[in-house]
Amino acid sequence: MSNKDVVVLSAVRSAIGTFGGTLSQIEPAELARLAPQVDAFILCSSRAHDEDLHRVAERSTVVLVSRSLPPHPSVLSDETGGAREVLRHLAALGHRAIAFAGGPLISWTGRQRLHGLEVAVVPDVEVLDRQDRLARGRRLLVDLEDDLAADHHRREPT
Repeated sequence: MSNKDVVVLSAVRSAIGTFGGTLSQIEPAELARLAPQVDAFILCSSRAHDEDLHRVAERSTVVLVSRSLPPHPSVLSDETGGAREVLRHLAALGHRAIAFAGGPLISWTGRQRLHGLEVAVVPDVEVLDRQDRLARGRRLLVDLEDDLAADHHRREPT
């Protein structure tokens, strides 16, 4: 262990609100700025582009958590298996249409969870894609508005 300071990158996400930009833009800049001061980075759910992480790893050791980018070491959970188990659990509770809001596709964990839902075979359960969710959401809103209007009409004195 050297005499370099230990740095925890916990405020990168809040910097977006202050300085603008996106995580994929701000994170690499912060890593490059801090690289001379640290021995290594442990990056949790990094949103940096692959090329940016490879560049950082040329100067500092990088360990990724919840993201896989060979040849760099990473710590991963079984997102695919977990999503499959969640789908089975929801089916056992009686749910037949399930929508997944997984965030941006740059997210490794989001892609793995979506993959788990796509490959899971659960009879009589439909996993809705984004277009399905939007169309069904619109229909639900129309149905809700109709129900509210009918309820209001029933409550009006005649």
